[in-house]
Amino acid sequence: SAKASLSTVILKGTKREEVEKYKERVKELEEQVETLESEISQKSGQYRAQIQAINLENVTKAVPEKALLVEFTSYQPYDAKKDKLEPNRYAVYTLDNKGKVGWADLGEVKEIDRLAGEFRDRLKGKKNSRVMSQKLYQKLMKPIVEIAGKRERLFLSPDGSLNLIPFAALLDSKGKYLVEKYKLTYLTSGRDLLRLQAKTESGQTAFIFANPDYGQGEGLILKGRKFTALKRLPATAEEGKSIKMILKQAELRMDREATESSIKQVSRPEILHIATHGYFMEDLERKNVEESRILVQQNSQDIDIEKEKKENPLLRSYLFFAGANEGGDKESDGTLTALEAANLDLLGTKLVVLSACDTAVGEAKNGEGVYGLRRALVLAGSESQMMSLWQVSDKATKELMVDYYTKLKAGEGRSDALQNVQLKMLHSKQYSHPYYWASFIQSGQWAKLER
Repeated sequence: SAKASLSTVILKGTKREEVEKYKERVKELEEQVETLESEISQKSGQYRAQIQAINLENVTKAVPEKALLVEFTSYQPYDAKKDKLEPNRYAVYTLDNKGKVGWADLGEVKEIDRLAGEFRDRLKGKKNSRVMSQKLYQKLMKPIVEIAGKRERLFLSPDGSLNLIPFAALLDSKGKYLVEKYKLTYLTSGRDLLRLQAKTESGQTAFIFANPDYGQGEGLILKGRKFTALKRLPATAEEGKSIKMILKQAELRMDREATESSIKQVSRPEILHIATHGYFMEDLERKNVEESRILVQQNSQDIDIEKEKKENPLLRSYLFFAGANEGGDKESDGTLTALEAANLDLLGTKLVVLSACDTAVGEAKNGEGVYGLRRALVLAGSESQMMSLWQVSDKATKELMVDYYTKLKAGEGRSDALQNVQLKMLHSKQYSHPYYWASFIQSGQWAKLER
């Protein structure tokens, strides 16, 4: 409740003459949240279990056979002779199930981040990305592939900006994508392998939220700024109905029933699927993409982007539900922030799929992963998540999702199912560009759903 109030206050913003009162209220709510979290952590056995000591031996035992744990890290070298710090660099460490550790220095962060940014921009714009993809492969993956040998699965724990690129779309010198060579799963860190060993019961029901009726209001107000009204997404309706046909016991909520308050009441579902508009307030001046699941800001020229980046990233990640164009009361205004999503009751939930734009995006912090919906869903207790790295195509996403659930139903693992869908799209005529098939990544538990 305190986090919902904090989200509401910040989203609504304030008038210039009331800035001081606004700041006091935000500070008051932030302190209230911190106090409550501290009290809960002292009483929660599950929280204490999460912060237990983690050692190399136990992580090694958790690495499956024919798999390799790959952890990227950013570090700053120190030149003892010159007594000065050198520019930041990326390194990578690997660990197999025999306890063998490998490592390699990858190069300066500045150069690799530049390549990663250009690579992602080209993918988002559906441009030719092959040259950039191969350059990044040589920088990031060549040393890892040499260590991996004939292993089949890579557990990738990126750092910094590397969290925001699809490794599946990296090309080797022979023109083969990484997705054609390895099964890929993303982790926050190697310790996730231990966390995922703990089995927690979920409910038996799947919940599908799709094609919300956003209402007829003039538009959204986010943090005091106006956005154009959300348009409904026809393909999400087909998506929801098709997945319901696959998951017979699922509850499907669409139109005016796909509300923010409804999703907050969901308790430990086996699967949670959300098909709607998504947004991360990062690049505030970008243009709309036709037929994508994203919204457009009307007054981007007035935004202080640097100021925005200093604010809590969990309050810059959004999913939108019924009535979002109309606002509403503070508990159900149709806008779900990542801060609120972290409080969903998803302990034991096997899979959360966010079939929307930018849901895997957030503020990438060195050594800490991505602050946004990706982190929020882990905090909420979900075992695995499938999310997007950019503005996705409405129609292509529907087809990807239906095929993905079909493969899950057939008994394929969560990572394997995504890989096989991506390979099918890669070899199709209509969706061969990585823009369509590489947009979604799977993180967390990789195995098949237990039924």
